[in-house]
Amino acid sequence: KMSLDNLITADQLAEKYPHLFTQRQANWMIRNRHKSGLDHCTVRVGRRVLIDTVALEAWIDSRREFRLEAS
Repeated sequence: KMSLDNLITADQLAEKYPHLFTQRQANWMIRNRHKSGLDHCTVRVGRRVLIDTVALEAWIDSRREFRLEAS
């Protein structure tokens, strides 16, 4: 279930995680969300597109190239 506390803008994403995303990268990800698969991590509210940080974390985790097997 989505929480409103987890929704942020691309600007806030870049501010919160500067070691992961620059401002330009965050904006590019949002503009190209349908191509990159991030469309399920976003919510459109009027003209704004917000990012669900929990869904974004799951998306990033799903793109790992190396996974440790659980014991």
